[in-house]
Amino acid sequence: MTLRDQILQVLISGISSGSIYAIIGIAIATVYNVTKIFDVSQGQYMMLGAMMVCLFRSSGFSVILSIVLALVISIIAGLLIWRILFYKSSQKLPHLTSIMITFGVAMFIEGVAYLFLGTDTRTTPYYLKIAPIRIFKATVSPQAPIIYGWLLVTVLGLFFLFNRTLLGKGLRACHEQLLGARLVGINPRSMMYFSFFLAVLVGVAGGIVTVPLTAASYSMGWNLVIKGFLAAIVGGISSFQGVIVGGLILGLLESSAAGFISSSYASIISLAIFVLALLFRPTGLMGSVESKV
Repeated sequence: MTLRDQILQVLISGISSGSIYAIIGIAIATVYNVTKIFDVSQGQYMMLGAMMVCLFRSSGFSVILSIVLALVISIIAGLLIWRILFYKSSQKLPHLTSIMITFGVAMFIEGVAYLFLGTDTRTTPYYLKIAPIRIFKATVSPQAPIIYGWLLVTVLGLFFLFNRTLLGKGLRACHEQLLGARLVGINPRSMMYFSFFLAVLVGVAGGIVTVPLTAASYSMGWNLVIKGFLAAIVGGISSFQGVIVGGLILGLLESSAAGFISSSYASIISLAIFVLALLFRPTGLMGSVESKV
């Protein structure tokens, strides 16, 4: 493989990884931009979607039915958890307490997955029965276009919702001025609940579309949520576009380190990016103090 082809392969791998980081980062940002809560359980919902679709496909279900069942079951589970733990008390708990509850939720979901789905790494065939896409001698996975497509649909859909609809303005109002939102008749609990539904939908569907490329295990959620947080912080958690930029930067730098130096340096680079972002641009590359989703 020539240097040109090696660079192309690194770029392709980096964009694919960065897109996955951006998806989980957007799920985290969706909850934060309404509730001001950093939900560390979002990685587990992505894991749940990935594991469930692998389970159903290995049991002989069709691709479409497996995706629908994984999506519906995972979303219902997430909404039940939120309803039980947060719906009545989400506005009364200190933010640190809320974050610790989401940490406990993440451990609970991981434990349930461990008990019922096992410790084996699960895989599933590509959804599109096409040959790998060749660019010179570099290869693009048949699953990559689906990942890019879901990321694009997600960010455009959420941008339209938050900026062009009354519902979106209500969601933003809960983040920017909770008391004012309540005074004009907005129900903050309902807005928070809906934001969590959106985040779970993004995360679960993200797990479903990425699992043919990455495989799935019960413990994958922690790594995903860390990378999602890094993408959100680097790009700016107040901006969905910024989260995408942060995810792509993170993915490209990790891919470059793995391709040209050593894969063992990828995590070090991620941490270095996080520290530099906090030091020199704490609101992120495209973020601001106020939400501008």
